[in-house]
Amino acid sequence: MPELKDVPVVVFGNKVDKKEALKEEEFREVMNLPFHLTKGKEPSSFNPGAKANIEVFMCSVKARAGYSDGF
Repeated sequence: MPELKDVPVVVFGNKVDKKEALKEEEFREVMNLPFHLTKGKEPSSFNPGAKANIEVFMCSVKARAGYSDGF
């Protein structure tokens, strides 16, 4: 879908407050979103080689952590 090429996409890895939760690196591997393919979290360090405008944010709604970063 080329028309969505520039639309930002956020992928949330939720439940990080649980001890059995995946670490970000493991989550990225499962989702096939390695660091070199995603956009970057900081505007000052965007990845120019990113294949799409997509980024992963690990979060816990229960702990109120991480999800606001994605928004």
